[in-house]
Amino acid sequence: LAVGAYTFKLTVTDNKGTQATSTVNIAVDPVPTANAGSNQALPNTTSTTLSGSATGSNLNYAWTETAGAAATITNPSQASTTVTGLVPGAYSFLLTVTDSSGQQATGTVNVTINQIVTANAGRDTALTGGTTTTTLTGSGSGTGISYGWTQIGGPAATIASASSATTNITGLSAGIDTFKLTVTDNIGTTAVDTVIVTVNPIPTANAGTNQTLYQGITSTTLSGTASGTGITYHWSQTGGTTATITTPNALKTTITGLSQGLSTFLLTVTDNLGTQATSSVTVSIYGSGAPSLLNGLISYWNLDETSGSTAFDNGGGGNNGTN
Repeated sequence: LAVGAYTFKLTVTDNKGTQATSTVNIAVDPVPTANAGSNQALPNTTSTTLSGSATGSNLNYAWTETAGAAATITNPSQASTTVTGLVPGAYSFLLTVTDSSGQQATGTVNVTINQIVTANAGRDTALTGGTTTTTLTGSGSGTGISYGWTQIGGPAATIASASSATTNITGLSAGIDTFKLTVTDNIGTTAVDTVIVTVNPIPTANAGTNQTLYQGITSTTLSGTASGTGITYHWSQTGGTTATITTPNALKTTITGLSQGLSTFLLTVTDNLGTQATSSVTVSIYGSGAPSLLNGLISYWNLDETSGSTAFDNGGGGNNGTN
């Protein structure tokens, strides 16, 4: 019989021709079908909806879980139902459809709940002045994840392997660079994190101009200049008769206890990463008179301090101080 409704009549006739009749109706139901819906891959979540469908006559539905961690089917006897209590992992749900004649059909749907996507771009770092390369070491978690590095701040640099968790960075210069790591799972869910790379400027030190002082002067002031990140200062004496540096850890300091001769002082500048720059300054104290006048007299005049009142210059001319 094909699918459809049929009526059959039975006729009974005795030997005298008397008849009796009776009819029976037969319905041939179609074979039921069941469709549990499309497989689902979901970001980290605890619930979803199963949407089943079926064909047939006078159907009854029944959802059951056949694989995965225990979950709750809210309305198991409905074509569509929510499922709660999901955790990351793989699930299978079976939809069974039964028609009025007991015929059944089944369908299965798979539900995958992805892990939470995380991204870690690593620790912020500070580099010494003049450094042009570094390595970024990122990490992430999730289902079928991929990585992507981009630079979002600072002087332009080159990312060697932008699609790897770990990559070299080249072409760095002094300044603050910010790099972003994006982690993407197999259904497009993303997580991001940033890391800051600070390249210090090279520190500089300038101890100031060399000084020449008159005899009898025992103190002076040293005024240095410097540049760098988080710098500290330190003065030390590297030559000459020992003198006293009043404030050795200041950029400007007085020196006391100076004596005749040449003294040398070193200014050391140290940045926050320990990189140093140095500069020296000399302090000269002459034996008598103003050094510039003394040197001039010696170079130009022939002096006889034992007799006479006239000094003769190197050209033979005389001068008694009146012309």
